Amino acid sequence: ESTQGAYQTFWTISQAVSLYEGIGIDFGTVNVGSCDEEGAFCLNGSNTNEAFITIGTLNNRPLGLFDVVAHELGHAFMFEFIQYNNLGNRTLHEAMADIFGTYIESLVPNNNGIDWSIGDDEPQVANDPRINRNLQATPNNCFQTTQNNSDWYVRGQPLGHWYFLISQGDAARGIPALGTL
Repeated sequence: ESTQGAYQTFWTISQAVSLYEGIGIDFGTVNVGSCDEEGAFCLNGSNTNEAFITIGTLNNRPLGLFDVVAHELGHAFMFEFIQYNNLGNRTLHEAMADIFGTYIESLVPNNNGIDWSIGDDEPQVANDPRINRNLQATPNNCFQTTQNNSDWYVRGQPLGHWYFLISQGDAARGIPALGTL
């Protein structure tokens, strides 16, 4: 018998794949595992022809959330261009996956717009520092503050924040929005 997390994960994946298709990224086969292990993963070697992702839990709550699932699919897309084999590549992977996750979640019908935070739709997950990445209000909005950090999630925060700035702007800093989401 499947768990609630498995049903949630498979339904969310099917919806996210369709949303990716809407922006011109077609996934051939998406192999999905749902488990009770903590975290969510896209396996190395995944690509748009054949993606392998596993969606687990955090704080005993399923991570089959749109932004998390779309984040992991973003890794599969990124594997078309770069591997996940060193700090620089991992930094770019995590930043771009956060951007994909945020953008795809914004396309979900009746979603009330974009929220800029990964994992925030599940209250027991939302504030966990292992997943709580807010592209709008990141503590690290400049690469200069992260360049000596060895955590690729932290190092990716300035790029995620850049995405927020180019799409929403910042009048106080004189940064115009290129477009709205």
